Amino acid sequence: MRSRSWVLLALLAGGCAGDDEPEAQGADALGEQDKEEVARSLGVALSRSFSSSDGLARTSVDVALGAPPAWLTEAEAGVYLGDLLGLQVDVDVSCVDVAGDPMAACGPDADGAAITGNIEGQLSLLGWTGSLGISVGWELAGLQGDQVQVDGSASIELGSEFEDWFQPVTHQATFTIDAELSATLRHSDFTVVSGSAELAIEYVRARSDEGTQSRFEFTVEATVEDGEAVVTIGGVVFRIQLGDGAFIRL
Repeated sequence: MRSRSWVLLALLAGGCAGDDEPEAQGADALGEQDKEEVARSLGVALSRSFSSSDGLARTSVDVALGAPPAWLTEAEAGVYLGDLLGLQVDVDVSCVDVAGDPMAACGPDADGAAITGNIEGQLSLLGWTGSLGISVGWELAGLQGDQVQVDGSASIELGSEFEDWFQPVTHQATFTIDAELSATLRHSDFTVVSGSAELAIEYVRARSDEGTQSRFEFTVEATVEDGEAVVTIGGVVFRIQLGDGAFIRL
């Protein structure tokens, strides 16, 4: 996978590294608003990855089968670049046929593919506005069948800010997420029909009034069925729509 320098919001530059870095707390220390901010961040990341209309998984399948979306341009053999919703996207793909033999170029006869994909930029989505960076390494299988299997990993960086529910305080938030995932897409409409993911999350929140920071580290298990992901964050269950990132508490 090619290296990538993530560009975060200027207000988040400098992060929280150094001797004054706060000790990490677990998910049980998250407040109710924090839990919703984590769910919102996961909604943004999951929708950009698995939206059936323009998510990175669908884009990868289209590229592997030789039918990239119009907003992508082939920069060199197997490497596609484009801009979607203000996000810079690049996809690097190599393919095999039904016999498992490497193909000189991906196309309609591809049955499997190795994908390196990156998304980077600024995004506004359902009340969330901030910086987004996603880097994936995926293996696709079953491209000639009714279902496509996606397996691999993702590294995700998000930066945003939000207002406190109860006082005039702005919080600056960063999320670093490492994910291992497995998902099955229905080929006819690119809906994720089943899947699971393990997400290791570091969440750092800074207060505008005091300049203090809180840091949380925890792991979330996500299960996916029929275009929805269900996650439990600090004891609260959320359902996330993969199409647009919207979420509800259950």
